[in-house]
Amino acid sequence: MISHIRYFFVLPFSLFLVSCDSKEMESLLERQDYYKRNIETYAERVEKAKRKLDELKEEVVEASENAAPSIASIKSRETTLAEMRESINQLAGIEAVMKEKASLLEAYRNAFIVKTLPVGTNLGDITLTNGTQMKGVVVRENLDGGVKLAHSGGFSDLNYALLPEPIRNNYSIRPLKDYLDIDIFSVIGRKPSFIMSDEEHRSNVERKIVALESQRSEDAARREAERQERMEKEREARLKAEAEEELKSRRLADYRAKANAYDAQLSQLYNGLDVQEARKSEVLENASRGSIRIAASDLQKLVAPYDQKILELRAQIAKLQREKASLPPP
Repeated sequence: MISHIRYFFVLPFSLFLVSCDSKEMESLLERQDYYKRNIETYAERVEKAKRKLDELKEEVVEASENAAPSIASIKSRETTLAEMRESINQLAGIEAVMKEKASLLEAYRNAFIVKTLPVGTNLGDITLTNGTQMKGVVVRENLDGGVKLAHSGGFSDLNYALLPEPIRNNYSIRPLKDYLDIDIFSVIGRKPSFIMSDEEHRSNVERKIVALESQRSEDAARREAERQERMEKEREARLKAEAEEELKSRRLADYRAKANAYDAQLSQLYNGLDVQEARKSEVLENASRGSIRIAASDLQKLVAPYDQKILELRAQIAKLQREKASLPPP
């Protein structure tokens, strides 16, 4: 390709050199070299681009080969997920049947009537299903799953299955307790979330939302009740403090009233005491001024009424002071 291009430029320029001067020839040669270099550069770039394209094609082929297992795995996974969804849908149908059967079983349990032979029933001579013969058989006690029989040979606890069919038909056997204790609804409710249907997931979310709202309401109600209780206690404490303060005030007022009453009585008694002492002093002074000397015995008789009154007043004062001192503090 490059040789053809060179030929294309060399031939015209060789013919042109005959008719052009040296400067024009030099200019044309420079331009020829310039184009020649550009052509060579473009040729190199084209070659590099071709090699890069080949490399990219090889990488695409290799990537396709490497991606094949992943693509197959993705398809297999999608198939598995589709099968799981189908299984979950089938499981929901099975659970519905189980719930229906469980409801029927619960109804049967509630309607079941235990049937036994009365204690004391005479069965006579019987032959058990295992061939054992018993004479003079009498029902002594009905057991769980069997019966106690008295016979000529003593006592025997027998399972219902050993009784002859005519006698066994008089008993109705309740299903095993272990089987009856299975809660189908609880078992279904504990299944893992990854096998739940979309409807069950939605129901679980709704139940959780309802439970959360209920819990929030309960918490709010509890906080409100605690607040009301706290306010009530504070009110009771405030009323109690006010009542105690009022009681204290009443006690203080009562104490002051009683103390004032004692003080008033004591004041009157002290005044009376001063009066009697003044009168006694007056009598003694008058007796000492007279021209006739009065004997001590007679003088004692003159002041005796005052002394008696003074003693009485002092006794009353002492009594009132004791009573005032004995008043309970407020």
